[in-house]
Amino acid sequence: METEIGSKRRGVITSTCGNFPEWMLFEVLIRLPVKVLFKFKIVSKKWFCMISDPSFARMYVARTSLLPHSQHWTLIHSRVDHKAATKQFLVRTVQLHECSLGTDCLQHRLILPRAQESDDSHYRIYGVSNGLVLYGPLEDIASNGRIYRCYICNLITGKWITLPPYEHIFRHVVVGFVTQVEDNILVSYRVVLTDSGTRFRACRFAVYFSETGKWVDFEIGFNQPIHFYWWKKAVVLDKILHRMTSGRKIMAYDPYNKLDSFRLLSLPGVKDEGKKMNITESLLNEHEGHLRFFVVASNEFSRSLIIWVLNDYDRGEWCLQHRVGISDIQSDGGLSLPTVPLSFHPSDQEIVYLINEEVILSYNIKTKTSKILGDSNKNYRCRFPFCHLYSFVIPTWPTSINSSSFEVTS
Repeated sequence: METEIGSKRRGVITSTCGNFPEWMLFEVLIRLPVKVLFKFKIVSKKWFCMISDPSFARMYVARTSLLPHSQHWTLIHSRVDHKAATKQFLVRTVQLHECSLGTDCLQHRLILPRAQESDDSHYRIYGVSNGLVLYGPLEDIASNGRIYRCYICNLITGKWITLPPYEHIFRHVVVGFVTQVEDNILVSYRVVLTDSGTRFRACRFAVYFSETGKWVDFEIGFNQPIHFYWWKKAVVLDKILHRMTSGRKIMAYDPYNKLDSFRLLSLPGVKDEGKKMNITESLLNEHEGHLRFFVVASNEFSRSLIIWVLNDYDRGEWCLQHRVGISDIQSDGGLSLPTVPLSFHPSDQEIVYLINEEVILSYNIKTKTSKILGDSNKNYRCRFPFCHLYSFVIPTWPTSINSSSFEVTS
């Protein structure tokens, strides 16, 4: 129920702005940060209609794209904080110097369906795609024999979709999330559950189809056992899920076009002056339409950071992009073990991120320098492989979840 004070405040805003010429209101609203803008939809019906108009969205995107540093992003933690007092689940973020939105980057909220608020206090993010987040109860996904529940949420608008439960049993589950978006509207999506514990000559999948609202099981035979690294998140390229497996392979699974088959891509080998190096930590990610593979490798003689790019996807040919000895990196205090690849910058291919002794650093490939990202991340220090972070690019305009196509809740 709205308080009397809240009602008076809303009345003041409405009466003060109600006399604005429409063109002036348009010019004011189009200059606001997108998250603030969507909060103003509740001010009045006039404001709601103007902000919801597709022509306003097109002009907002066109104007924002011309601004310098228009793409804002942050890293979000897979573990979600439960705030019992407000009955909210807050997404942890890592504050990066590239994010010019300041504290706004720390205010994204993962809205939990009210029907489950009192039942579960531990939730995890399992995927990010086109500004949408897939999440679910931690116990449901991680435990054996539980019902797998998933939700999809738009962190900007607060709208979410509840998926029907998947009730079959997998030994251990890894999750993939793929969306198809056209003109900022969610057209379809797939959620893929994969049995990561199988060592038999077959791979089990469960795929959720947004068009039918149903889960479908698939089992694909293969000529060798496959084991997934459950702590390595899935990477999406051209709506194909890529996940690292044992034997230095990448499984590529297309949940849109090739549901009954998958492809294995080989990862590049590492040598130093002809001597094999051991990969101690690795990261697979997508950047500008290519897969990139970032490793920390070592032998008795040296330790190196190495980055490859999959230049020819069809032939599976990797190209060495960068290699540097860790001792040659200019840093704020030297890099020690363990050094773990954390993330690529989503738009600047010369910047990557590392965790070193639980401290987050940025590394510049061109200058071969690294620096600590300040004390603002002290609450987000974590130990691998149990720390999962996702790059979350704050969209210029939020992806719309069409209520006529999906069961949407606000």
